[in-house]
Amino acid sequence: MRTGHEKPHAAECDLLKGFAGFHLSRVAPVVWFALSSAIVFYALPAKPCIPVFCAFLLVGLANVRSSFLYLACQEDESRWHNEPRQHVEARAWTNGISQFFLLISIGAIAGAACLDLEKSNDTPAELSSFQLSACSGVACADSQRTKSDNLLLTLGLDEMEITSVGFRARLSWPKCKPRLTIIADFAGDIAAGQRVHFTRISAIDATKGLYFAEADRAGLLHDPLSSIQALRWACKKAFRSQVAKISGSARPLAEALLIGIRDDLDADINTLFRDAGCSHILSLSGQHLAILGTLVSLLASKFIKNKAVLDWVSFCFATLYTWIVGVSPPLLRSVYMLGFALVFRSLDRPQDGLAVLAYCFVLSVLLDPDSARSLSFILSYAAMIGLIVLAPRWQNVLWRLPPFLAAPLAASLAALCSTALIQIDTFGTLILGGIIASTLSGPLILVFMWSLLGSCLVSVAMPFLSGILALWHEWIYEAIVLTMRIGKALPGIVAETASEKALLGTAVVACSLCVYASPYIEWHRYYAKRVG
Repeated sequence: MRTGHEKPHAAECDLLKGFAGFHLSRVAPVVWFALSSAIVFYALPAKPCIPVFCAFLLVGLANVRSSFLYLACQEDESRWHNEPRQHVEARAWTNGISQFFLLISIGAIAGAACLDLEKSNDTPAELSSFQLSACSGVACADSQRTKSDNLLLTLGLDEMEITSVGFRARLSWPKCKPRLTIIADFAGDIAAGQRVHFTRISAIDATKGLYFAEADRAGLLHDPLSSIQALRWACKKAFRSQVAKISGSARPLAEALLIGIRDDLDADINTLFRDAGCSHILSLSGQHLAILGTLVSLLASKFIKNKAVLDWVSFCFATLYTWIVGVSPPLLRSVYMLGFALVFRSLDRPQDGLAVLAYCFVLSVLLDPDSARSLSFILSYAAMIGLIVLAPRWQNVLWRLPPFLAAPLAASLAALCSTALIQIDTFGTLILGGIIASTLSGPLILVFMWSLLGSCLVSVAMPFLSGILALWHEWIYEAIVLTMRIGKALPGIVAETASEKALLGTAVVACSLCVYASPYIEWHRYYAKRVG
C-alpha cells in the first residue's frame, strides 16, 4: 500500500492531467477551439460580437496565468515527488480547467472575429433606400443556370451606382467585397474571377441583394479572363465536352457527378434523388473527390512505390481537380483535410480525423465566413463528424453482417444520424429510405465515376468507341435510377410541428448516443457476467 507522500505512478500522472471527464490528451486542443468558435459563429447574433470578444479575452488572459504557473511547477520535479498526492491532483485538476477555458476563450474570440469578417460581405444597406442602376465586380463562382435558363451569378462588388429623385452617387469598396446575386437573361457563361459590369439592372428583392439584369447585351459587359483563368475555363469546357461524348443520355447525371454542373439535370431526377434521401449525391462533394482520388492512387501506384510521394500525388490531383471544376465548400473541406493530414504526417505529428477536421473548419471559416453559412457547408462537416465518430461504432453494431455490406451501411447510418437534426429542422423530414438507397447506389456510383473518367481518356485516343461507351454508361445510369426508386418506395418520417421535430430529433440523438456507448455497454455486460 502506497502512502500519500510517495511518487505517483506514471499512468496516474497521465490521468491527473485530465479534468471533469475531459481528457485533453485524448481530445486534441484544436477540437475545443473549433467547437467554441462554431458556437459563437452560429448561435450568437452579430450585434454583441464586440462584447463577446472582450469578455472571452479577459477569461483567456486570466487562464493563461494559471497554465504558466502549472508549467513552471512541472519543471520542478522535486515538488511532484514530495507533495501529497491530493495536492498533485488538485493542481492538475485546476490546470485542466484553465486549459479548457483558455481554449474555448481563444476559440470564441476567433468566432467573434469571423462574425465581423462576415459583416464586410453583407449586402449594402443603401440598396434598400435607393435604386441600383449599375454595378461592377468579380464573379465569386462559375455562373449557373436556373430552371428558366437564366444566368445565376454571385457577384463580389467593386463599385455600384445608386440613384434617387435628383440624386446620383457612386460607391466603391477597395478592401471588402459585398455580394449581390444577379439573375440575367443572358445566353453565355461567366467564369469565377471574371470582372463583369452591369449597366441595366432592376431589383427583385433589394433587402436580400437579389437583382435582375436585362437581356440587352449592352446591359452586361465583361473583361477578358487572365491567362490562368482562361486555362482553367478551357480545361473545364473541354472536360465537359468529353464527358458529353461518352455518356449519352446519362450526360446530365455525369456532369453533376464529375463537374458539379446541374444545369441540364431533369426536374424529375432531382425530385427522385431528393425523395430517396440521396440529394447529396448530386452535389459535388468530398465523397466524389475520394472516389476519383482512389482511382488516381491505384493508377499511380503502378509507377510510384513510395507511399509518401503517392499521397502527395493524390493531393495534387485533388487540388487541381477542385480548381478546374470550381471551388465548393465540400470539395474545399476534402482538400484541406488531405493537406493537413499529409503535413502533420510529414512532420511526424499525425492527428486523428476529428482534429484534422477541426483545423479545416477553423481555416474555412476564417477565409470565407459567408460560405460557412451555406447548407452544403454545414451538412458536409456534420456528415464528416458522423463518419469519424459514429461509423466505427455502427460497424461494431453490425458486426454480424459481411464486411463489404457492413462498411457502407455503417457509413450511411452514421451520416444520417449526424445530419438528421439539420434535415429535420430545415425540411421537416427524415427519409429512412436514404440508408438503403445510399448503400445500394454506392458501388454503382463508384463504377460510374471511374468508368467516366477512364472513358474520357480512352475516347481521346479511340473516338470511334464513344458510342459503345455511351451505351455502357446509360445502363449504369438506369441501375442508379432503380436504386433511387427503391429508396423512394420506402416510408419516411414527416415532422410538421415544432413539437414533432423536437421529438424526432430527440429520438435520433438518443439512438446516436446508444450506438456511441455500445462498446462500453458491452464491456459492462461482459464484466458483470464474469463477476457474477
